Amino acid sequence: MKYKVGVITLSDKGAAGLRTDESGPLIKEILDESGFCQVCETVILPDDADKLKEELVRMTDKKKYALVLTTGGTGLSPRDNTPEATLAIADRNVPGIAEYMRYKSFEITPKAMLSRAVSVTRGQTLIINLPGSPKAVRENLGFIIPALEHGLEILTGQGGECAEPVKKHKDVSFLDRESRARIDAGCDQRALCQKKFKEDVTLDCSVSVGDVVEVNGKKVEITQVGKKCYSSCQLFKEEGPCFLAKKVAFGKWI
Repeated sequence: MKYKVGVITLSDKGAAGLRTDESGPLIKEILDESGFCQVCETVILPDDADKLKEELVRMTDKKKYALVLTTGGTGLSPRDNTPEATLAIADRNVPGIAEYMRYKSFEITPKAMLSRAVSVTRGQTLIINLPGSPKAVRENLGFIIPALEHGLEILTGQGGECAEPVKKHKDVSFLDRESRARIDAGCDQRALCQKKFKEDVTLDCSVSVGDVVEVNGKKVEITQVGKKCYSSCQLFKEEGPCFLAKKVAFGKWI
């Protein structure tokens, strides 16, 4: 399923045109690349609780987005009121998401304990507060994306009005043994796609699009070589192009 998403940036300076919003566009970039989300709308608001509550209600009740992400306003500043506004319009709390983001972020910086971000639902919409900085946005989305699709499937009843079907581009993915060894050795721990590829198949030969290979007695046609994940890959952002994007291959059962 491809789920519709709304993004809200909270920033007094951004809303006044005094600062360029980097986090909102980054969220759109990462989620659009995820394959199961489509960001339909991004807005910038000042750090005003009433305006945020009004926008959250509009995105959930009127636009029927399956997912709404906010960025900014989660700290200890007197103008940081995103969590309070979010809780005020919520039906149910989903504490594990925000707790996990804090837990994982604390492994990077002890300042993560100062975050007051919350995660809730309203109707069939999941609302998650993200930090304000682009670096923290990239990190926190990387932490939660592996569970988001499943959560949205459950919340929306596997589709409904908030989602539309999308054709998956692969049935199986492949790595060469050198790349597999690097992953297993923890050489590229920050690669967002590491866990995903650990579950897939290791190949002993080079492949091209159109090749047919045998996997566990079944034939697979190679449909794609290389992965265009640079725009959402944390490792690429920090270190440059990584080996996964060049050497991973995708195929379909035939």
